Amino acid sequence: MRVDVQFDHNKMDGLIKAMEASPETLQSEVKGVMVSSLMQVHATAVRPGYAPYRTGNLRRQIGWKLQERSGLLEGAVGTNVVYARIHEFGGTTGRNGSVTIQPKRYMGRAVDASREDIKDRFRKIQVLKIR
Repeated sequence: MRVDVQFDHNKMDGLIKAMEASPETLQSEVKGVMVSSLMQVHATAVRPGYAPYRTGNLRRQIGWKLQERSGLLEGAVGTNVVYARIHEFGGTTGRNGSVTIQPKRYMGRAVDASREDIKDRFRKIQVLKIR
């Protein structure tokens, strides 16, 4: 699942000026928006009705992280629990594919439920407001 942020190309000159004037502020604001957005998707994914719950292991193992490398910020919400993928997308499992699991889309639904809030957060970044 992915949330893409797009810029209005007609306002690109103003955006470039804002970035040149205050790159540290822009990076700090974008980082803050990303952290709050990752936390929202995480909180939604672990709410009742999203991640499947039998033992609670899958729900407990969902986490989020923000990485910064080579000037790039990358955020992710997910888990490395081996059966997480089949619960998200569905499929067959068990001996000779004897069990069919219906897709739950718990992560996809968490992203979908958060999408408009995430877009709004990026729209509100002060440095990006073109004057």
